[in-house]
Amino acid sequence: MTAPTILDEAYHAIRGYRELTAAIEVVTARSAALRVAAGPDVAGEAKASVLAGDGVPDDLGARLLDAERVLRGRVLEADFLGRRVSRDVATGLLGELLYERDERVRVHADDGLAVLRAELADVLAAAADADATLGGAGDADAAVAAGAKQAAAWGDLSVLVGRYDALRTAQHRLVAAALSQDTPAVWATINDAGLLANLIALAPEWIARVEGVEPAPAAPPWPAPAQTRGAGHWPTTDRRAYLRWLTSGLGEPWLPTIAELKHKQEAMREAAAAPPPTPAEQAAHQRNVARDTRQAASDAAAASANRVRVSAGIDDWNS
Repeated sequence: MTAPTILDEAYHAIRGYRELTAAIEVVTARSAALRVAAGPDVAGEAKASVLAGDGVPDDLGARLLDAERVLRGRVLEADFLGRRVSRDVATGLLGELLYERDERVRVHADDGLAVLRAELADVLAAAADADATLGGAGDADAAVAAGAKQAAAWGDLSVLVGRYDALRTAQHRLVAAALSQDTPAVWATINDAGLLANLIALAPEWIARVEGVEPAPAAPPWPAPAQTRGAGHWPTTDRRAYLRWLTSGLGEPWLPTIAELKHKQEAMREAAAAPPPTPAEQAAHQRNVARDTRQAASDAAAASANRVRVSAGIDDWNS
């Protein structure tokens, strides 16, 4: 049996989703054998049973046969009736269950997003530990050269990148389902408003591009991965460096609720419509970013040094 993905776990946290999915699978499997047309009450009773947590009635087939007899106004032989090709009620029930499940996602998507938010916290905490262990090692060769712990931390970081990307993909899928749309605009909304809570303060020059106030720049305002880690905003193609940057304290990773996401998007529109910063304000912002970057680097170095001291003490104790 395939292990559930983080997206499965998020969907299963939505009240009623797991039960409705199980019922959909049962009705789908049985529909080919039913081959009957029956009254709408059968579908309504079956749906009520599912929503009450009792599952699909075991005698659904018999109820459908009885309803067919009533509708036809005559008693037909069961073996003849079983060969009929009409599946109207089964199809109708399946449609109602699918609609109800979609509606649960639209109304209770935040329950699933809470699962992803917890996963984000776990990933960032583990990434911070790996980053502290790696210290200045920025690639696999440097990590191996630094020692066994650093090499192991580099491997851990690779696994964490996969978990991070999976939870962000799940975030997109769930938000798209909640908003009843799955378009590039949803990706853009999440990428710009659903990843960093402090994006407006961190990169005001990017907001105008997001909202179409100004032409899109040739490149994002943050440095390429080849540049010094933490020198500005975040590297976008080196996923390990990006994840390490997320633990630096400069950005504020978040996974908002649907309402928070919409509110942030509106705040970005307002920020884009505001008067552009003066040269003095831009210079002050860059100084603040540089200051915060130096502080984050200092904090990371101190955490790494402390981790080394603690690790050395544990080794001495065990020796």
